[in-house]
Amino acid sequence: MKEVKSDLYVGDLINTRENNFDLLRLLAAIFVMVAHSFPLTGNPERSTLILNMGFGSLGVKIFFVISGFLIVGSYVRNPNVFDFMKSRILRIYPALIVVILLSVFLLGPLVTNLSLKEYFLSTGTYQYLKMLTLFEPQFRLPGVFDSNIYKEAVNGSLWTLEYEVTFYFIIALLGVLGLLKPKILLSLFALIFSLFELHTRYTSLSFGTINIGYFLEFFIYFLAGSLIFLYKEFIKLDKIYLFTIVGIFLISIPFGGVRDEVFVFIGSYLVLYLSLTPRIKFYKYNKVGDLSYGLYIYAFPVQQLITFMYGGRMEYPIINFLIALIFSLILAFISWNLIEKKALRLKSLNFKKSMG
Repeated sequence: MKEVKSDLYVGDLINTRENNFDLLRLLAAIFVMVAHSFPLTGNPERSTLILNMGFGSLGVKIFFVISGFLIVGSYVRNPNVFDFMKSRILRIYPALIVVILLSVFLLGPLVTNLSLKEYFLSTGTYQYLKMLTLFEPQFRLPGVFDSNIYKEAVNGSLWTLEYEVTFYFIIALLGVLGLLKPKILLSLFALIFSLFELHTRYTSLSFGTINIGYFLEFFIYFLAGSLIFLYKEFIKLDKIYLFTIVGIFLISIPFGGVRDEVFVFIGSYLVLYLSLTPRIKFYKYNKVGDLSYGLYIYAFPVQQLITFMYGGRMEYPIINFLIALIFSLILAFISWNLIEKKALRLKSLNFKKSMG
């Protein structure tokens, strides 16, 4: 049996496929599904016991911590902005394009309460295609899910992708300017953290379709993951730290759970600890593939469809969640193997040579 070193640092473990990132991201997507199962069936949402936030918020923050860690790591290893953006586009857009086209041209015609002629002649049908830009979110399709208790969106999960892509551009810009340095990102984290605190207490602003509050909230988690990568040689994966964090969670329960101001520190460390530590081994899951993105982008319309088939409302959210999980995992598996994995192979393709 392979012995695990007693003193392990993040930097010792980043150059191996033996990690739990795929599984943690899948768990995050499942948390988002759990959160959505309540409003989509007409039930009040539940909060987590140990955190002052819902399951959906927890899942999204896990995504952003891991994303910050991996995205900054990707740029540091290959500081070519064109390769960086090509990789990001290939990860986000192929599967996104497919789910949006399926929503417009398959799901919509099947469930709309309009005639097919009215549906396809409606400008709202093609307005939904603006979702492909991510910066002009369109959540409704004409007559689709109008009988559901939650009518506001066909796919309400896609709104966070706008923030994810925005963070890619910020990292690319910092990299090009030579500012992707530990101390600079630490100062940026302190600034964003302070602005988030001020915004939460005193104001609520938007910039275009980007809500400033969500931007600041998500960005501090993204930066937390980024900083763990940049300070990887100094951050120790220690069981004492792990037990301390668990103790903080338990102590906080009578007080409503851990708040963002604390969770961004201990939660980000915990996410990376569980992702990297060789003491917790779920590496065999990696052979299945990264189903998290597919699950994230397909689950919401699947949950809406199940609610629709139950007459627009369901008494038990758990039923919606379990049925949707089965079908969403199947779609995620198909998406990974037929679209996402093949698109990612193009990252190493030199487009200039292939066209010349």
